[in-house]
Amino acid sequence: MVPQPVIDRCTCFDRTFAEIKAAMPESTTTLEAITKRFGCGGDCGICRPYLAQMLKTGETVFTEILIREDLEPPAPRCTGSQDSKKCARG
Repeated sequence: MVPQPVIDRCTCFDRTFAEIKAAMPESTTTLEAITKRFGCGGDCGICRPYLAQMLKTGETVFTEILIREDLEPPAPRCTGSQDSKKCARG
């Protein structure tokens, strides 16, 4: 029997969805607010569907691959015209 995947974190920032959920104010209702506060969802973007599902259902551990076509990709953190020191991750 093949084990099911367990997806429970943003790998770019090494934050579990449970940690994010526990630390975010109850007023946090958008993916953008999570990205602004924790960085998660703003780098590679793979965790964005899981964060969106967490906001919707409260789930923090997933055993299936989620793909959400309706989510915008993360905004680029830097452009060629910006100073690279200001564009460093997190």
